[in-house]
Amino acid sequence: MQIRDVVALMSFNETSLEQHSYRKQINSAYGAVNVGWKRMLYLDATLRGDQSSTLPISNNMYIYPSFSGSFVFSEMLQLGDVLPYGKLRMSWAQVGSDTDPYQLGLVYTKSKFIYPGYTMGYINNNTIPNKDLQPTKTNSFEIGLEMKFIKNRLGFDFTYYTQASKNQIMSMATSWTLGYTYRLINAGEIENKGVEISLNTRPIEIKDFSWDVNLNFSKNSNKVKKLVDGMDMIELEKAAWLDVQVAAKVGENFGSIIGPDFVRNENGDILIDP
Repeated sequence: MQIRDVVALMSFNETSLEQHSYRKQINSAYGAVNVGWKRMLYLDATLRGDQSSTLPISNNMYIYPSFSGSFVFSEMLQLGDVLPYGKLRMSWAQVGSDTDPYQLGLVYTKSKFIYPGYTMGYINNNTIPNKDLQPTKTNSFEIGLEMKFIKNRLGFDFTYYTQASKNQIMSMATSWTLGYTYRLINAGEIENKGVEISLNTRPIEIKDFSWDVNLNFSKNSNKVKKLVDGMDMIELEKAAWLDVQVAAKVGENFGSIIGPDFVRNENGDILIDP
C-alpha cells in the first residue's frame, strides 16, 4: 500500500493549512519454478496476479506469466580455453500495470478562498474519469547469444527484443470547453523492438595489471501500431501559440512532434528573408 500525505502552508492575508492524501493499494500473489539439468539446461517460469485499487472493480485483477530458458552449449562442446563459455537464451513475458489513484470518478474539494459564512466547493479533476478503464498489458520476447573466447579475454553478448503494449493507459488532450484538459483512455497498441550488442576484450593481462575494453551498441525502434477505434492520431500535448503538438500517430513514433516546417525554396534551402 502507498499512502502519502502532503501538508502545505499558504498565505492569503492569513495562514491556512491544507492536507492532501494519496492512497493506493495493490494486493499480489506470486509463484516461481526453476529447473536446471547438468549445468547445461535451465528453465524458469513465473506467474503473478495483482489486484489494484486504481482500476474499476470489474477490471482490477490481472494475471501475467513469464517463461525463460537457456542452453549453456559450452558445457556440451568442452572446447576448454578456446570457448570457455557459450550460452543461448530465450524468454517471453507478460506484464500488467495500473495507473494513479483517483482516476475513476470525480474528486471534489473546497475552495482556497473561504468567504465568511460560506464554503465553496468545486470539482478538482483536470482529466475526465474513465469508469471502464482496463489494465495495460505488455508482451515481450527476447533472444540472446553470449560467447567468450581465449580464456575469457574476448567475448560478445547479442540481444534481440520485441515488445508490444496493449490498452496503454494514457491521457488524451481534449477541448477546454468541456471543463477538462484531458480524458483518460486505453490506447491501442504500441510496439518497441531493437538490438543490443556488447563487445568486451582484455587486450593486456599481466601478473599485476589488466586492461579491459568494452564497447556497447543499441538501437530501438518505436511505432504506434493501432489507436482507439476510429482514430489515427491522438494529441498528447499542444503549444497553441506555436502551432506545435506532441502526438501518437499510427505508423509513427509515439510522442512525435508535429508542427509547421521552415519555408524553403525549390532547392530545399531555408528562407530567412523575403
